[in-house]
Amino acid sequence: MVKHPFLEIHSGRSSRWYFCFVSGLLKKIENDYRNLIQQHDIKSQIRDDNTVNFDQIISTRFRWSLYAIALILYIGTFVIRGQFSAVINTVGLMIGFIKTGIIIPFVYIPIGVEFAAIYTSIHIDLPRRVRRADLEMDFTDPMNFGGMYYFGELIRHSYYMLLF
Repeated sequence: MVKHPFLEIHSGRSSRWYFCFVSGLLKKIENDYRNLIQQHDIKSQIRDDNTVNFDQIISTRFRWSLYAIALILYIGTFVIRGQFSAVINTVGLMIGFIKTGIIIPFVYIPIGVEFAAIYTSIHIDLPRRVRRADLEMDFTDPMNFGGMYYFGELIRHSYYMLLF
């Protein structure tokens, strides 16, 4: 039997630990964002009276719309391809229903959607919000990043999250 790391991750028991690890990484990135906004007082650095919202990393509406799209795509491909009979023949009715009707749409898809939402929010939306907010640059920053070092760290940590 060949032991390939990718195949081993997605084979039963270890996939649960993998998704727990990814969930922990997502929570860490959200906590890092919250700490960045609170500890460095980003709201007071906004120059104009902009309506830029730094309260949440992702809007709830964006999360739910991504989840709805992913769920529609999952159900659509499942129904169009007629995979339910193949699942029943492979693992049985009860286990097939639990895997395809409960675990995938209510565990795996939300974790994948959350990952995609956080990643795109940090790499696409956060730099746009910073630009729209017109934050004051701190030229006394000893690291010569103009006070934007912590935003860069957040982007770097989220990029490492993609590697897992």
